[in-house]
Amino acid sequence: MKILMKTISILLCVAMTVVVMPVEFTARQNAIYKVQRQVEKILSENALARTAAAEEVNEFYTAEVEFVTTAVEEAPVSEEPAEVPVEEAAEEPAEAPAALSDMPEVYFEGESAETEFAYTTIDASSISITGYYGTETDLVIPESINGLTVKTIGNNAFRSTAITSVVIPATVTAIGNAAFQYCESLAEVTFSAENGAALTTIGSYAFEECYALKAMVFPEGLTTINNHAFKNCTAMAEITFPSTLTTIGQYAIEACTSLTEVSLPDSVTSMGTGVFMFCTSLAKVNYPKGLTSAGSDIFYD
Repeated sequence: MKILMKTISILLCVAMTVVVMPVEFTARQNAIYKVQRQVEKILSENALARTAAAEEVNEFYTAEVEFVTTAVEEAPVSEEPAEVPVEEAAEEPAEAPAALSDMPEVYFEGESAETEFAYTTIDASSISITGYYGTETDLVIPESINGLTVKTIGNNAFRSTAITSVVIPATVTAIGNAAFQYCESLAEVTFSAENGAALTTIGSYAFEECYALKAMVFPEGLTTINNHAFKNCTAMAEITFPSTLTTIGQYAIEACTSLTEVSLPDSVTSMGTGVFMFCTSLAKVNYPKGLTSAGSDIFYD
């Protein structure tokens, strides 16, 4: 706020100088553009850019006050204001804040349902969903947007949104960390697999505290469920694992208190610590024959 007040003072000072010192008009006008560019940096989210810009504004402020004070003292008194030749200042493009220039490419489009998704490019033909800004609660994620294949759902992409159901396309190979974390109204997740699903990995905390989620049927091809992925999904009473699953991370299904029965495929070779910890209703478990690595307290309650 102090910097913005100083900036306003600078602009007023420059305006005064234009009246009393016509010969300096172009220089002062260029100075205005300089200050405006620094203000844009100050308003950015990049701490380094803000600090550097603030220092430049302070330096300019001190010099400008000194200049205007001298100009007012030395200016001749005239009953009529002098005519000032107005020269068009060369426009220079504003410098993008470092925080923006470092951002990945994000697209928003027209009026279709596809415009509700933000995404970044992975390569020339595929993208990762990074956010959702729509109002639909029954959500169908498209297989492609603007001709680009939806390949992953990024970290935190739908975190804390109000969605109640979601259909994940068969093109998705990975669901990122905390992608649906704290979606407390999410009751149904469907993996589209009409032509075979590409999904191999579910990230850490991906569905943590989705309290309304009742069941999960994973597609064939899934190999890894990472740490805390379904922690505190207290309404989830049924889980169907695929025959391709090999790894379940630590605390992956912790505190799913409605879960009563689990059948683990023989393909599972590794289970982390506390996978089913505090699943207080779990009464029956079919253990995998291929298990070679198991953490402690897997079924601790």
